[in-house]
Amino acid sequence: MPANVGNANADRDGNVYMIWKSTGTLYNTFTDCVVTLSNAVTTGNAAAEKAKLLALDSAITVMKYFEGKYKCSSICKPALFYYSRPLSDGMPD
Repeated sequence: MPANVGNANADRDGNVYMIWKSTGTLYNTFTDCVVTLSNAVTTGNAAAEKAKLLALDSAITVMKYFEGKYKCSSICKPALFYYSRPLSDGMPD
């Protein structure tokens, strides 16, 4: 039995799909958007929240390092946009 059966956002096979909804807020970087959304979704478990924020902070730090040093947007293949650089920088090479 799929793990997500009974989840209101899951289909009959248990697949959960991302649902994008605009709040009208504009962000300069993808990082700004992710941090804002991360802070908006809480589990109610203080230890889990602390671990989530630490993991997010670590991931952002690593991505900023690579984007700054190599002006790239991913580890193996270029992504469609940078994670921490302004969207106005355009698509990565």
